[in-house]
Amino acid sequence: MTENLASKGYIVVAIDHTESTSIDQKAFSSTLLNRPLDILFTLDKIAEMGRENSDSFLAGMVDADHTALIGYSMGGYGSINAAGAGFSENAVNLPWGVPGGHLKIRQSGQEIFEKSIDNRIKAIFVMAPWGASQFWDKETMKGLKVPSFYVVGDEDDVAGYENGVKLFYDWAVNSERYMLVFRNARHNIAPNAYDSSGALNSVEMTASELMRFNEPSWDNRHINNIIQHFATAFLGIYLKGENYQDYLDLIPISNEGKWSQDKNGNFKDDHTHWKGFPERTAIGLEFYHSSPNNVIK
Repeated sequence: MTENLASKGYIVVAIDHTESTSIDQKAFSSTLLNRPLDILFTLDKIAEMGRENSDSFLAGMVDADHTALIGYSMGGYGSINAAGAGFSENAVNLPWGVPGGHLKIRQSGQEIFEKSIDNRIKAIFVMAPWGASQFWDKETMKGLKVPSFYVVGDEDDVAGYENGVKLFYDWAVNSERYMLVFRNARHNIAPNAYDSSGALNSVEMTASELMRFNEPSWDNRHINNIIQHFATAFLGIYLKGENYQDYLDLIPISNEGKWSQDKNGNFKDDHTHWKGFPERTAIGLEFYHSSPNNVIK
């Protein structure tokens, strides 16, 4: 996905979160506290590197005032908080969460949190974001005011669907929001690429390790291509001002899209089919759009 977006002219930054990778993972509380802090720190640093007079290879190349956050799972957790939806009081006091009440610096309504909201962040695109009911509620999600796009499998067994990602979508009432649902998909809807030998970064994986990077119901390339398609449309609209809205004005159930055939047997789109998908390929997907006034489209 990073390469795909970079090919379209975006400056793409992939954060190597300290204490939160497979190689250097420490206590989960470190991830809970530091994900949004890492994001905001990185945005500041990239903005500095992108200034015209910097000595960085990015000098003059970065428009940090038009930034989107993209995250998968805990990356989605961090992105939602960094973009303006503070954590709930329940999150701060979780017995298995961040000890000592230190998560309060990212709690909704706290002065230190409200001052940290960064107007350079214009949109978020989050895949299977984790922590909905544990770390947010209806009130705290009102703080998210930038456009948001949620991707989820309706069989997500980690972040959850009805009691998980869908809550983010339902609660973000002040956000122009979209949700793409992969039917029968689990949590692994943002798979990293691996080669035919089952190796990732030249390290041979066991079967259990492979399941961390593989979606059991969907082909990895296919699911990646679909997500890249929607990320291109969404970010094009909200970061670049492109006229891509037709790609997001879709009937909710992809299977109900129709193609007709002319007398020569050629397929003709009857405008219920999902734009951008060749005939017979928009299958097994759902798409929802709600505006801040809660009118569902």
